[in-house]
Amino acid sequence: LDVLVGAPGRDVPLNSQGAAYVLYGPFLGTVPLSSAAAVLLGGDEDEQQGLALAGAGDLNDDGFGDVLVGAPGATGLAGAESGQVRAYYGPLAGVTPAVSASVQVAGEAAGDLLGRALWGPCDIDGDGGWDLLVGAPLADADGVDSGSAHVFYSPLQAQESPSADDHSYVGIGIGDHSSSALACGDFDLDGLSDVVVGAPYHDGTGADAGVVFVQLGSSLP
Repeated sequence: LDVLVGAPGRDVPLNSQGAAYVLYGPFLGTVPLSSAAAVLLGGDEDEQQGLALAGAGDLNDDGFGDVLVGAPGATGLAGAESGQVRAYYGPLAGVTPAVSASVQVAGEAAGDLLGRALWGPCDIDGDGGWDLLVGAPLADADGVDSGSAHVFYSPLQAQESPSADDHSYVGIGIGDHSSSALACGDFDLDGLSDVVVGAPYHDGTGADAGVVFVQLGSSLP
């Protein structure tokens, strides 16, 4: 059993640059991060690389497991804290800089915090390939900080963006922070992954009462 560990506050070499560590099992006793087989470094200050993590299945079908790492504080062409999700294809070893990620999904507006939540692997479209689910909880898709979640079907391009996703879920109210938590699972046992999106500040039954939305994979176009 192998383990992926996030350290979003890592300050070496840059303040809150962040990192994710890959440790290959078996394990016994206390395992220092200095013994990690691979280190996936954030790209710049305050990126908080590793704040969200997930196994990604085998995205490129080469027999090795791949990983997803969120860097919600990343500043890209879209502006400060637009955020980024990075996929790294295994096998992983040594230090890998952010620019060497196999796939990068970049946030499209300043402050979106893309990568604050993510989930994988999922097979939402039932084609046997692994799909990705990523969140931008402060995106202004349907009002300020309503939030949005985005599905990307495999195969993935090296550069992806929310506007080019295969399906999206948009928060339905101002300040919902929709996609703060994400998950997939086959709840109706039809072989397709179903999508779960949390909106912790949705006002449905009271101020900031929150809600969890579930969409069955079979109902997606």
